[in-house]
Amino acid sequence: MTRIGKNALCTLIISASLFFMSGCSDNNVKHTIEMLKQNQNEAVRIDLIRRISLEAKDGMLEKLFPFLSDREEMGATADTLLGFLETGSLEVKKETIIAVGDLQDKRATKSLIKVIESDDNELRKFAIEALGKIRDKEAVPFLLSYLNTEGDIGYVIIWALGNIGDSRAVPALTALLNHHDSYVRYNAFNALKDINRGPS
Repeated sequence: MTRIGKNALCTLIISASLFFMSGCSDNNVKHTIEMLKQNQNEAVRIDLIRRISLEAKDGMLEKLFPFLSDREEMGATADTLLGFLETGSLEVKKETIIAVGDLQDKRATKSLIKVIESDDNELRKFAIEALGKIRDKEAVPFLLSYLNTEGDIGYVIIWALGNIGDSRAVPALTALLNHHDSYVRYNAFNALKDINRGPS
């Protein structure tokens, strides 16, 4: 069997086992996290990370992964994922950033800021989006320092500031209403509306 074939088979097996574990016990879920820590197969890791991200995004973590209702366990899961930002491949890092954003655990903030300070624009965009989902107001001064970045990075920062909803961003966002880029103006207007509306 080829390497690609083995990866595909491993991913299929993991996906099937996770499906049958949907109504699982806490121990089975903890075992899944241990698999994520120990497994060196990239395709399997990506599949496990995506599963965590999907359930977090759908608001199903506490139903499918009951032990995550314990904040310590949630933190341990975030810590496991964040370890891949140091050692994982580009694809693993991307999926990890998405997942920690969906988990909305503020312990990820410092690691995400470190990614934004890197040179990889794709990972930077995902990290900014993750900060916007986490809504940690501690990230606002850092995001404001990058607000005038041109292109996609700047657009995503505007969205993140609006989603976080901190009034400290209002003066800088208001100034962007006169920006030469119509998309910047549009995003700034929507971000200001989000801040004015308050948390959803």
